[in-house]
Amino acid sequence: MCWLLICPRPFHQSGPTGVNFSAVGGAVGRVPPSAGGACEPGPPGPTRVQSGAMPIRWDASRSALASIAEAVGRTPLVRLNRVTADVGPEVFLKLEWYGPTGSLKDRIYLHMFERAEARGELARGMRVLECSTGNAGIACAFVAGVKGYKCTIVMPEGMSDERKKIMRAYGADLVFTAGGESDVDLALARLEAIRAGDPAGYWVPGQFDNADNVAAHYRGTGPEIWEQCGGRVGAFVAAQGSGGTLTGVGRFLRERDPRVRLYAVEPDECALLTRREWGPHGIEGIGDGFVPGNLDVSLLTGVITTTTDESVAMARRLASEEGIFCGISTGCNVVAALKLGRRHQELARGMRVLECSTGNAGIACAFVAAVKGYKCTIVMPEGMSDERKKIMRAYGADLVFTPGGESDLDLALARLEAIRAGDPAGYWVPGQFDNADNVAAHYRGTGPEIWEQCGGQLGAFVAAQGSGGTLTGVGRFLRERDPRVRLYAVEPDECALLTRREWGPHGIEGIGDGFVPGNLDVSLLTGVITTTTDESVAMARRLAAEEGIFCGISTGCNVVAALKLGRRHQELAPIVTMANDTGQRYFTTVLCGEAKYVEIPARDHPMDPRTREALDRYQAGWELLP
Repeated sequence: MCWLLICPRPFHQSGPTGVNFSAVGGAVGRVPPSAGGACEPGPPGPTRVQSGAMPIRWDASRSALASIAEAVGRTPLVRLNRVTADVGPEVFLKLEWYGPTGSLKDRIYLHMFERAEARGELARGMRVLECSTGNAGIACAFVAGVKGYKCTIVMPEGMSDERKKIMRAYGADLVFTAGGESDVDLALARLEAIRAGDPAGYWVPGQFDNADNVAAHYRGTGPEIWEQCGGRVGAFVAAQGSGGTLTGVGRFLRERDPRVRLYAVEPDECALLTRREWGPHGIEGIGDGFVPGNLDVSLLTGVITTTTDESVAMARRLASEEGIFCGISTGCNVVAALKLGRRHQELARGMRVLECSTGNAGIACAFVAAVKGYKCTIVMPEGMSDERKKIMRAYGADLVFTPGGESDLDLALARLEAIRAGDPAGYWVPGQFDNADNVAAHYRGTGPEIWEQCGGQLGAFVAAQGSGGTLTGVGRFLRERDPRVRLYAVEPDECALLTRREWGPHGIEGIGDGFVPGNLDVSLLTGVITTTTDESVAMARRLAAEEGIFCGISTGCNVVAALKLGRRHQELAPIVTMANDTGQRYFTTVLCGEAKYVEIPARDHPMDPRTREALDRYQAGWELLP
C-alpha cells in the first residue's frame, strides 16, 4: 500500500540494504542481535531528529543489517507526474512496498511484537494468533517467522490466493471463515473462539485495537513524512483499515502543524463513515464494515469515497503511466487524493523499446519504458511464470512468446532479431547480454554499495550467472579494492554449461540460459558452483520460513551456493550474495506448490563459438563446487 500526501517539495534519502543470514546458514551464518525497527539504535550515521520524535536513521542501510527486520521503515516518498495532469497541488506517494513484505503492516507488527515481548505478554512457547484480510497477516507471519514463533492467521476465504501463499511461505497456519473483505467480523469471532480454547497459549496482536499500532506510525511513519516533505504538508490522505496509520501519522503531523488536513478513504460500496452503509467491495485491506478502536475519528477533516472500479483503473494507470505497480488500495488512495486536489486547489503551490528476457529484465525494461513514456515489446519463452507476464503487461508492455523455458532463450533472441529486421530504425534494443552499460550500472552502483556495507572486508562474492552484468561489474569493482576477493558464478546443475559444457532444461528462472553472454568476463572468475532446482526451491522456502525473506528461486540458488562455498572455505569471511527478486513473482511455480508443465522443443543445442572459446581458455583454472 502507499499513502498520499498533497504537499510542496519533498526531502528524500534512501539507500541499499544488506542482511546477514542466521537460521539457514548454520555454522556458516551469524546469529543477529535482537532486531530493531526504524527508530531503534543501530549502525552509526547521520540522523535527522524532530522535537519529541525518534531519530530517523536514513542511512541505516549504509552498513549490513543484522536481520531483515532492521529493513523495516525509511521508505521513499515520490511525486506523481502524469496521472496528476489536471490537478493543481503536487501529490506524493509514500511507497510502503519497499518494506520486507511489501506493505505498511511491517511497521506495526514489528513494533507490536517487540513491545509485547518487552512487557512479558509474548514469550517463547506461545503461538501468535491474528485476524487479517491479507497484508496484516503477511506481516504478522513474517515477524513471527523472524522471531521464531508459531503463527495462526484467521481470514475470510475470499481473499487473494497470493496473500495466502505468502503467509504459508512464512510458516503460518491459516484458518478460513466465510465471505470476503467486508466480512472480517466473522473472522474476528472465529479468532475469539480459538483463543478461548487456550487463553494462556495464544498472543493476539489485535491490530484494530492495539495502541502499539498507532505508536508505530506516530514514532516512525509520521516523522519520516514530515521530514521528507521539508515540514510542509497540506493534507494526508489514507484508506481506513485498522486506523493506526491515520491516527498515528495524523497526530504527529497535527502536532507539527495544526493546519494539516486529514482525510480517511473508504469504498463507496461500503460507505460506513459517509452514509452508515455496509456492502461487499473489491478493495482488499480496507472497508471492513466497522470503526476500529485505533481510528481516532475526532482528528478527521473529512472522508473521501472511491469505487472499486475507480481504484482498479487507477492502479492500472499508475503502472503504465508512472511505473508504479501497486495494489488496488493504492489506486483507491490516489483516486481520493486527486479528488481532493481538484476540489482544493489552494493546497498547492515515439520510438518503441524491444528487449528479450526471461522475466526480471523484461519487468525492469517495461517499468522504465512506462516511466519515460516509450512503447515496449518483450520477447520471452512462453514457459516463464504467469506473474512476470502480468507485471510486464501492467506496465504497458506487449509480449511476444517463443517455445520452451529458461534454457531456450536463444529462440527468443532469434525472434527478437527477426522483429527488429522488419523495422531497424523503429526499434531500440537495450540488449542486456552485451550492453556494456549493464556492467557499468553494477560497477558504479552495486559494487560500491556492497563494499561500503561490508566495511571494506569481503571474502567472496557469489552470484548466479544471468546476463553477466552483476558478476562482471561487481567483480571488477571489488577486485580493484582488494585483489584477494574471490568471485564465483552459480549455474543450474541441470544446465551446467560452465562446469560440464552441458545444456538442459531447469526450473531456476533468470539464469542458466545456455550460453556465455558478452557481458560475462569469465577471466575474473575464481570458480563455479552448481545447484539443482530442487536445492534452490527448498532454500527459497527456508529463507521465507526461517529468515523472513520471501524470495524467488534464483535467490535460493545463490544462498545454496554461498553455503556450499562457506562449508568448503571456512576461512572466507564474509561471503556476499544477491537476493535477485521477490517470491511474489513465483506464485504459479513450484516454489508455491504449483508444478507448471513447460514443453521443451526437441532440437539440437550447439555451443556458440564465443562460449566455446571462453571455456577452452579459462575453464581449467576454475574451482568447481558441485
